[in-house]
Amino acid sequence: ERYGVHDARLTAALELMESPPGDPLKRSETARRIGLSTRQLDRLFSEKLGASYAEHYRSIRLEGARDLLR
Repeated sequence: ERYGVHDARLTAALELMESPPGDPLKRSETARRIGLSTRQLDRLFSEKLGASYAEHYRSIRLEGARDLLR
């Protein structure tokens, strides 16, 4: 419930996405690590967060960059 969601798979995906900056984690790799297909991952993000995987990942990375600038 850390992210305001009650789905363990989504929470696991978000934790992977928030790991230390570096090369972005590919959508297929995120899906594989949490045991979903990329299509299931996309559906999960759309249904639970109202945004695509890419949109949400971009916002996480931008927030991380802002934190580094501060």
